[in-house]
Amino acid sequence: MSPAQPSYLNEIENTYLTLEENFDTLYQHCLTSEQKKQLSDTHSAARYALWKVGQPVQHPDESSVGTTALRS
Repeated sequence: MSPAQPSYLNEIENTYLTLEENFDTLYQHCLTSEQKKQLSDTHSAARYALWKVGQPVQHPDESSVGTTALRS
């Protein structure tokens, strides 16, 4: 893990938690269906990004096909 990754993780986590904790209030303040959709999309993207950065990094030479072939 490079030194920059933890700060990205913290920023993504903070963004997601802020949206998660305040979603209902933010949603009530949306005036148009487009704003509501954008808020929902941003919340989903933040949740996915948090999940994704929590996944172990898989290098191309460590793919399941490659490791399976090496074990055979």
